[in-house]
Amino acid sequence: MTQKIYIVEGRQFRTEADYQNALKDQQVIENLRMQTKKMNLSDQKKLLEVIRSGKCRFHSILGQDYMEELAEEIHRQERKDAPVSRANATKKKEPLKKPVKKKETPKHRKAAQKQKKTQFDEQELDKIVKEELKKQ
Repeated sequence: MTQKIYIVEGRQFRTEADYQNALKDQQVIENLRMQTKKMNLSDQKKLLEVIRSGKCRFHSILGQDYMEELAEEIHRQERKDAPVSRANATKKKEPLKKPVKKKETPKHRKAAQKQKKTQFDEQELDKIVKEELKKQ
């Protein structure tokens, strides 16, 4: 008797029940991926902590994969935003330039307010995660 092979996101599952759980997790993870694109770095860190704390539980190994993916993305963004240390700086010394401050016009003010609105607090993240889990 041949055994069926169930595959989701490159992972194999032995039983149909495990496969169904993986499909549900895949839907939740896709929705979380779309949400995290809108989040800033601190909100992504909060989401990762919510997942790690167990408030958001996945039913397959895909959850662990997503958690690692999110952690790597956070780490990548932190490296990108980190200032260059003196040891890593080029030997050619260039004079430091002061950043030019932009005048705060109504257009810039609206953009800043819009950027602030995309931040999620911890309750909103919990709500998003719970809604995704309820959809399962």
